[in-house]
Amino acid sequence: MIKSKVTITDIARHLNVSVALVSLVLTDKWKENRISKELAERVNESAKQLGYKPNVVAQALRTGKSGIIGLIIADISNPFYSIIVRIIEVEAEKAGYEVMFGSSEEQLSKFIKVGETLISRQVDGLIVVPVVGSGDILSSWKARNIPIITIDRFIPDIKVPYVGNNNYQGSLAVTEFLVQKGYKEISFITNDSGLSNFKERENGFLDCLKQNTRDHISYSVFKVSYSNNWRKELRTLMKLLLKSSTRVIYFGQNMLGIEGLRICKELDISIPADIPIVSYDNPEIFEIYKPGITCYEQPITEMAKTAVSILIDIFSGDTLSWKYHNIIDGKLIVRESC
Repeated sequence: MIKSKVTITDIARHLNVSVALVSLVLTDKWKENRISKELAERVNESAKQLGYKPNVVAQALRTGKSGIIGLIIADISNPFYSIIVRIIEVEAEKAGYEVMFGSSEEQLSKFIKVGETLISRQVDGLIVVPVVGSGDILSSWKARNIPIITIDRFIPDIKVPYVGNNNYQGSLAVTEFLVQKGYKEISFITNDSGLSNFKERENGFLDCLKQNTRDHISYSVFKVSYSNNWRKELRTLMKLLLKSSTRVIYFGQNMLGIEGLRICKELDISIPADIPIVSYDNPEIFEIYKPGITCYEQPITEMAKTAVSILIDIFSGDTLSWKYHNIIDGKLIVRESC
């Protein structure tokens, strides 16, 4: 039998009090209506025990606020975004907000569908990871006066607050490390998407090597598509690179790096004896894998906390304490893979 939804009437019957009293307590109006603290605590405890869930749409219509932040991430299977979700939930809860989230799976159609679903739930604002082609829909949401923060990636022509890692400097630091180690043939593998974070990492890689022309370093950039066949593409590419003059592989994103490790294992390639590797991002597997993987760690905690903090400031009407472009530095972590 399907259990019916608990209402404030059920709570009132359970405590033998009026529905009006329960409503005043659950809307946090008990003090001004001279309801005792003890009775308010009993109402709240009963609501919790009975499994009462407020109607967020009705609450939003009544107060203009739902107490909910909407979050759209790119790919829930990516450890980077899983951590972002967890931290945003924790920070939002501290500020008295709940989080509803969905994954776009890097598809514009799903990005729009998830966003419109969250907006229909009357969320107070959105934190989003943009996908390819999402500029127009972000503009339309902004035009509807929905507070929006972009995280990890930004859309250049849309003025909404952005929080991200210093991808350019991070990639430049990784490449400079490889130059200092004396590598003369470097292959950089990245995503063929045109998104801001991947562009910045590629630019950091290229600019570092252009500044080190005296060292006569040979380098190549390879781009793996954003299709469902990216793993197959990467496997084919790595087979070719392992037969070529490549002396080190730099993966521009954690999922590429993780899959690269799997391919090396399948092909019985020893790291770093056969091929040293480094990667952008620092998923847990890079630390526990043997050998440990040298990488650039993004400041995920700081990024997530900053995004929530800015959104809360916007809710309160504060337009002075934050800036539109919020760039946070990460750090290079040197391990045994290189």
